[in-house]
Amino acid sequence: MAWLAVKDSTYNNCRFHIVTGPRIDLAEEEIGRIRLLFQNCKSGSIALKQIGPIIYLNNVTIQAFPSHHVSTMRGYTDVKFIFIAEIRIASVAVNT
Repeated sequence: MAWLAVKDSTYNNCRFHIVTGPRIDLAEEEIGRIRLLFQNCKSGSIALKQIGPIIYLNNVTIQAFPSHHVSTMRGYTDVKFIFIAEIRIASVAVNT
């Protein structure tokens, strides 16, 4: 996911989503791990900014969502990648 964001400009102004377990701190930890990959990058060619469970990486927005609030992912446009961890915990929406 991080490599796709930095390899070229294919995904500029797009969104990647991460669905984690039910705790928001798990979501923020996943984003923090991505930040750690690039925090010591000295080339200056990688733009990096983190705000809570959201990281902006080279004009790509990567946002993590806890599994019990996946409905908050609705309405976003230009989502190109969804990484799902701990899907067993995610709630199932039933259309009636």
